[in-house]
Amino acid sequence: MSKTNTANVKQWLEQSEIDYFTQFVKAWIPFNAWYSHTYDTLEQERQILDEIKTDGNRIRSRFMAKLEGTDPESEEIRNHIAALHRRLSADPLHDRKKRQVSFENVSIGPNPVAKETLVSYGWSYTVERKKKPNKEVVCEVINKSKVVVTTITHSGDWDAEALKLHPDYQALDPKKCSPLLTCYLKANPYLCRSLLAESTESNPLVMDGYKFVRDPAAIFAGLVDVLYAMRNLLFHGELVPDPQANRTYEPAYHLLRHLIATIV
Repeated sequence: MSKTNTANVKQWLEQSEIDYFTQFVKAWIPFNAWYSHTYDTLEQERQILDEIKTDGNRIRSRFMAKLEGTDPESEEIRNHIAALHRRLSADPLHDRKKRQVSFENVSIGPNPVAKETLVSYGWSYTVERKKKPNKEVVCEVINKSKVVVTTITHSGDWDAEALKLHPDYQALDPKKCSPLLTCYLKANPYLCRSLLAESTESNPLVMDGYKFVRDPAAIFAGLVDVLYAMRNLLFHGELVPDPQANRTYEPAYHLLRHLIATIV
């Protein structure tokens, strides 16, 4: 084979690669149109996605049934979830805050508890998310004598990195920082969990060899969270569009297609 022909083969092979970034965006458009119309009373997109996770809509109901179904489509869906987990583990994607997109730490819905308290060695740590009169997060550290040792307040949204960078947090005894941070993480405005089953779980949901929790509602909510994070990486221009990432978007695209199959 001539060198020219070899070069042609390589170029045509590259041209044959499917652009799953574009396909994912095309599949997101009808999904976006559906939820914007269905939840038109909600203003923020994050609010809408959180509602989709728990509301009794037909996408959620159908998908949850498919997770434990025995038909070929159900098996295909589980295989795509396993493939996406495999790809996200092999070539991790990170958002603008350097958080990894993963099934091992997903948001399954809003946290209704705005105040958390942790007691450790007689000391009390309290973290409260406040919305009025201004949005802020207030942390208190109280010693064994019930005396407030320090109060740390940072304005805006809950942000663990903002806490760790706060001068009053850095001035704390290092032994007090750990339990305060633990309490702060419990006050996350979103309920987060892993969708991978613990080794002790007796009845996991097996997907192509991977063991997931047998909780269709949590898996659906977590999948929506992962797909939304991947959508944001594309729409905000944060993704490096390399071949590895393109392969990761392949199972994500297929799963998104399955989600929207019930709305047409």
